[in-house]
Amino acid sequence: MAEAPLSFAVLLRGPELPEQARCAGAVAAFRQVPFCDAARLARSAWGIMGEDMEKGEAEGLAAALEEAGAPAVALPQGLLEPPPAPGQAVGMEFDALGLRLLDKAGAPAEMRWDRVALVAAAGFKETTVKKLTVKEGPTLTQKAASMGLMMAGLPIRVGGKERVVEKTIEDVELLFFLDLFERRPPRRFRVDAREFDYSCLGPGMQPCSAENFRALVGLLAARAPRALRSRGSQVLLGRQPVNTMGYDSLADLERESRWRLTLEGLRDP
Repeated sequence: MAEAPLSFAVLLRGPELPEQARCAGAVAAFRQVPFCDAARLARSAWGIMGEDMEKGEAEGLAAALEEAGAPAVALPQGLLEPPPAPGQAVGMEFDALGLRLLDKAGAPAEMRWDRVALVAAAGFKETTVKKLTVKEGPTLTQKAASMGLMMAGLPIRVGGKERVVEKTIEDVELLFFLDLFERRPPRRFRVDAREFDYSCLGPGMQPCSAENFRALVGLLAARAPRALRSRGSQVLLGRQPVNTMGYDSLADLERESRWRLTLEGLRDP
């Protein structure tokens, strides 16, 4: 039985993500699709411009990106780093050599500073939609007015009848997550800003959760200077607006992490 041909992926060569317009223009020209469609693809690519492609197609897309000023490389799909499943960290302790990450049960996991591969922070808005069934009808003032009109001999009802209606309520929340990756053997620990104990910041701890999260990212980046940083981490460290990160969900952070870890693996096999 003949072996299936290798599939290929196209990755931007980094180390940072280029302007999305450059990538979108290259994709639009290569794929022969409208720019708006290519722009959506570029926004969600996070460094991985294509997957499961034939070799010739992948090399063509990489060449188009290069020509547009977005250096790229085509490589076998199997070389993409699969991020390990994350363990949850709800607390940390630090010393000169490394850190201890604590889960909900208080069990520690140790990681040396020189083995931290990637400090990947992200912030994005999450919208929760709720449907409620409520009763609507005349207010107390309207009921009183109706009663007054009826007593005056005028059978007029103010405010209409009571009725049951369904209302849709949207709740928008700004969420922050941090994935901390360790070099070989690969491990990952995730911090959900809503469930983390920031007492590890000591006297630097503040009442605002968002500022504590920023301080935590800064501390980790400073103590692990060799570690890669996600776009979200760079935005936080540069005190730029959170909405400039560009993430829509955790899936975006996951994809960016795959991209950065794969590039690091290619440079340091």
